[in-house]
Amino acid sequence: NNAKVVRYLHTLLTRLMSMFPTEPASSHMASKHDELEPLYSCVHRTIAEGLPAYEKATTSATTSLQCTLMILKAACNNDPTYVDRFLVPFVKVMQKLHKEHIVSSSSTAETQTISELLQL
Repeated sequence: NNAKVVRYLHTLLTRLMSMFPTEPASSHMASKHDELEPLYSCVHRTIAEGLPAYEKATTSATTSLQCTLMILKAACNNDPTYVDRFLVPFVKVMQKLHKEHIVSSSSTAETQTISELLQL
């Protein structure tokens, strides 16, 4: 059920951000529209907290990472430069996923989840 919610959230954010794009990273506002400022700030905060949280986690918390990556993907669909704001933690997460993918060859369910995350 959580995966369905994440997919629906991704679709909603993708459509919303295509109609009302975010401002460039150099801007001190997330959106030209005051009504969307709290939502876009929450999106930014979720990504900014979610990537380092996964990187620092000692266990594989792929469920929470999937939500973070899908939100990031929605933001990047219409503004590919959006990922630049999170480049360092994003690369660290990808490195950790890569390592876990190589090590977790014994657990097929975990390997499949990690593979899906790497393909996002």
